Amino acid sequence: MSDIALVGHPARPVGESPVANSQVACRPGEEQGLTDRDFSRWQTTLKRMEPIRWDRVRAAKSAMDAGEYLTQDRIDAAVDGLLRDLSDQQ
Repeated sequence: MSDIALVGHPARPVGESPVANSQVACRPGEEQGLTDRDFSRWQTTLKRMEPIRWDRVRAAKSAMDAGEYLTQDRIDAAVDGLLRDLSDQQ
């Protein structure tokens, strides 16, 4: 549910976000601490992710500086993504 993904492009369809599909290492009530398995899983996830698209980062920064980044469409997409993520966790 990354807003930067929306710069110049529509929102991703449900289930295509690497973040939305990731698992939390420690859930409430579980023992805290990270294992080698956690790091290994994160490294695998990072290797599957696309590299940083600096042109999109610069476009987002320019839009923010110009006060044009926060639009009703972006707010709606963020709220929809948040609600979808919360409903997936239950």
